[in-house]
Amino acid sequence: LQIPPECSTDAARIAARVPTVSFGYTRLDANHQDGRLDIALADDISKAFSGLKVELPGLGQDGTAPFDVSLALPIADLRTFWMAQAEAVAAKPFTCPALSDLNEGFAKLGPATQKAAIPPFGDLLGVRLALDTLTDNPTSSLPTFSGRLVLATSNPTGLLAMGQMMVPALAQLKVSNDGKPVALPQQMAGMLGQPGCVALRGKALELRVGTVKDAQ
Repeated sequence: LQIPPECSTDAARIAARVPTVSFGYTRLDANHQDGRLDIALADDISKAFSGLKVELPGLGQDGTAPFDVSLALPIADLRTFWMAQAEAVAAKPFTCPALSDLNEGFAKLGPATQKAAIPPFGDLLGVRLALDTLTDNPTSSLPTFSGRLVLATSNPTGLLAMGQMMVPALAQLKVSNDGKPVALPQQMAGMLGQPGCVALRGKALELRVGTVKDAQ
């Protein structure tokens, strides 16, 4: 890779943010492909996330569903981090002509992070999607499935209230923050082709389709 002399300083600056990236297999045979990706980051980036803790049901535990994905999305902390990066680039823009798009991108990032503070997105902490069963339905073009979507948020009651304003059929639901499921209205259950429920517990809002039981 040939780097023009006028871009060497900026190239070194970028490389210092992510010094090394490595990938390799930890197990590789006829039945398994296990890999590992390691990314080294600059000290200030590592410190920004080292003490981060996200409480999301299912995060950090072995899933029992065939498909179970959890993703931490602490929007408030991510906003703080990316605002700091945007301010750093604004204070010292890249001088390499080939990196002018980076300057423009970080200039747009500042206003975007401000918009990300608007609820309910700004209150988001994480998301979990689990698919427990998936079978063919001979009477419908859609398969029969059961699963759950869990949204972790610092304001689950507010998120539910916003959903009730956007979907009138949900307005009649009275959901307490105790993990007890409340069945979806018949109108929505009919659209799904099977029963469903909504539950609140702690900082989590759960939508479950299929078997209705206490929130997980």
